[in-house]
Amino acid sequence: VDTNIKIPFWKASCFGLGDFGNNFVWTFVGSYLMIFYTDVFGIPMAAVSLLMLIARAWDAINDPIIGGLSDRTRTRWGRYRPWVLLMSFPTAIITVLTFWAHPDWSDTSKIVYMYVTYALLVLCYTGVNIPYSAMTSVLTQNTDERAKLSTMRITLANVSIAGIGIIVVPMVSALGGGNDAIGYRLTAIIFVI
Repeated sequence: VDTNIKIPFWKASCFGLGDFGNNFVWTFVGSYLMIFYTDVFGIPMAAVSLLMLIARAWDAINDPIIGGLSDRTRTRWGRYRPWVLLMSFPTAIITVLTFWAHPDWSDTSKIVYMYVTYALLVLCYTGVNIPYSAMTSVLTQNTDERAKLSTMRITLANVSIAGIGIIVVPMVSALGGGNDAIGYRLTAIIFVI
């Protein structure tokens, strides 16, 4: 198969939309989850801080595992596409569950729920993002075309990051009607769709 191919601008744009979606959800998680955990879910900041530390260690473990598994995947759809397609659904579901507050639960139940959903979210997101990132290298061997794909990814990722910073607080307020727990949940549902 000739892999030294030219990729039309519209295809590069479509490919870049993957990072738009990935960053749309992950920026929402990265920018607002700690606020949600402490201010809406009612989890102590010390528990949330410890979670973030443990999550980085968990990410360091699961990233190479997912990378290795996806590199060894052999299907008629390629190595990486099945991972992106199949892992996107659990990622969407876990994202919504992560923003599903239960403020009336005991502190222990809240913390266990937070740890389980966030660990699963990190794993599922890795299952989408690592294979998606690796796709650039198999789409073309042409370095100029790879640069075009990477530029499109970065550009659309930055657009989504900027958009999140503008729309989340008004969306949570409008959708929740004064109830931030509902506002965050509905915002998460809209974002994953």
